[in-house]
Amino acid sequence: MSTDHSPSGQALGYVYQFDRATYRLFQSGIDVVEIGVEDIDDVSVHFHDGKETREQNKSTVNSGSPLSDRSVALWKTLHIWAETILATPSLLNTTELHLVTNGSLSSKCLARRINDAIDKE
Repeated sequence: MSTDHSPSGQALGYVYQFDRATYRLFQSGIDVVEIGVEDIDDVSVHFHDGKETREQNKSTVNSGSPLSDRSVALWKTLHIWAETILATPSLLNTTELHLVTNGSLSSKCLARRINDAIDKE
């Protein structure tokens, strides 16, 4: 677990959110009503039909993975999403949850296995 809390790393994480929001903006269609930064998640996309995408962004300034199985950031994100879903189960009908990193993922880590899943089970 990294204990480096230097301002440059924190600033990069914040700037990364704007990078991702800009990407979402350029990818959006006419059905997108709003793209938020730091409103209901790091980046959120709100659609005309009430659906939304909530995106957690994890950046790194070194060659490591901010989403390894030992990553506090990964487990905090999963915990927050689990608590949100438990409080509002219907959220699963209208919301996609995305976890995005500029780092690499090992082939067997939990984040990679979730990404590679092909069915709900």
